[in-house]
Amino acid sequence: MARNLILIFTAITGIIPLLLFAHWGLIVYAILATAMYYQFIHKRKAFINQTTARPLSENHPELYNYLLENITSHFLFKPDIYEYESSEINAVAVSFAVPRIMLSSESTKALTKEELKAVTFHEAAHIQRKHFLIISFVRIIRQSLLVFVLLTFMFQSRMITIRALDGLTPWIPFVLFVIFLSVNFLYYRLWALFEIEADSIALNVLEQSGDLISALKKSRDIKSESGFTEKLNRTRIHIHL
Repeated sequence: MARNLILIFTAITGIIPLLLFAHWGLIVYAILATAMYYQFIHKRKAFINQTTARPLSENHPELYNYLLENITSHFLFKPDIYEYESSEINAVAVSFAVPRIMLSSESTKALTKEELKAVTFHEAAHIQRKHFLIISFVRIIRQSLLVFVLLTFMFQSRMITIRALDGLTPWIPFVLFVIFLSVNFLYYRLWALFEIEADSIALNVLEQSGDLISALKKSRDIKSESGFTEKLNRTRIHIHL
């Protein structure tokens, strides 16, 4: 319910710049969407190259077959499963053209086979529910709103001239800025909701719910990427306990 409300609000706010900027609004959206797509492709290639990611089947063929068999039987799609070098317990789902699950080398060392199954089920849930595409949509709206805020402020300061904004009331830039802050907050809230939703889906198909909880606890004990990640993991563990 909360997810749907966030998406509806984001979609409505995304229409406002189109009403103000007309065809220029569409151009800004198109440019940002294209830029984000190529940025994603570049980051994915750089991530694989810099972390020396390799197919899990090369170093752990038995584990690979076990995980792939369980994922395909429960989620009805066949992802690529890679392992990359990292000292942290972590897993990443990448789903644009080809679904891919990335497991850190520390995960394959520190987690049991059952815990790894729970972790890959969580990432598979992200792919199944199209979380990446939805987050990308909200991110485009968020970034576009920031561009529109800057354009309106520059227009009000007489730094640029935009015919579509002639007669614009002075408070419009501030309204757009408040909307941007709201969407920015909801973007991170949506990300947290997706993490908990993926946990719930994984728990529904797991024989032992404790496997996911123990994996989260081990992940929490390793140095987190950020305080937000640490806080989110603690919240998820508390919910499932």
